[in-house]
Amino acid sequence: MNSFRLPAWLSVCLLSLIFCLAVGLSSGFLRWLFANYAAVSLRHQATLRITGAVIGQVAAVLLLISYLRWQERSVADLGFGRPAPAWGWISAIVLTAALSSLILVGPLRGRAPLSELSFFHIYNSLAAGLGAGFCEELLFRGFVMSALAWAGSGRLTQVLMSALLFGLAHVGWTAIGTGFNARVFLSSVIPTAVFGALYAGIYLISGRSLMPVIMAHAITDVLIEPWLLLAALSGTLRQQ
Repeated sequence: MNSFRLPAWLSVCLLSLIFCLAVGLSSGFLRWLFANYAAVSLRHQATLRITGAVIGQVAAVLLLISYLRWQERSVADLGFGRPAPAWGWISAIVLTAALSSLILVGPLRGRAPLSELSFFHIYNSLAAGLGAGFCEELLFRGFVMSALAWAGSGRLTQVLMSALLFGLAHVGWTAIGTGFNARVFLSSVIPTAVFGALYAGIYLISGRSLMPVIMAHAITDVLIEPWLLLAALSGTLRQQ
C-alpha cells in the first residue's frame, strides 16, 4: 500500500471541498454557456443547474476513485456492492418515506406535480436522484466515514463529520434565487446536516453497506426534484 497518506480529517475535507467546487463550477459553466437558453424560463435554469451538478459530481467521484486506487483501495472498501442486512433496508425505506413526506407536505406542498409526464420532470428527477444517490453517498457516507474509521476515529466522530460536511456541501442552496439569506441558510443547511446524520446512521445499521443509503437518497431526490430547485429559484422557499 502507498506509504504516503494524508491525515484522515484532511483527506475528507479536501475531497469534500473538491466535490463542492466541481459541482459549482460545472453548474456555473453550463449556465454561462447556455445563458440565452437559461433566460427563457426557470425550468430551463433548473435543467442546467441539475445537469451541471451531475457532471461535477461524476468528475469528483472519478477523482475519489483515483485517490482510492492510489491508496490501493476501491469503492468496494467503502461498502459499494456490499450486502446489507434486512434491518438496514427496512430502516432505509422508513427514512425515505419520512423524509420525502416531510418535504412534500412542507416546503413543497402544492408545488410538486409528481404525475407530470414531461421530459423536464423525468430527466431532472432521474438525473438528480442518480447523481445525488450514488455520488454523494459514495463520498459523504462511504469515503468520509471509512477514512475516519481506518484512522481509528469512533462512530460518533464519523457520523458528525459526515453530517457536517454534507450540510456544508449544500450551502449553495442558500444563494439560489435572490442571494444569501441567513434564515434560508439555517432552514436548509442545518436540516441537510441532520439528514446526513440519519443517512450515516443507516450506513452503520447496514453494516457499512452503501446500498440502502444510495437507494434511500436516490428515491427521495427523484420524488422532490426538480420541484425543490424550482421553488428555490422562484424564491418561494424564502416565503415559508
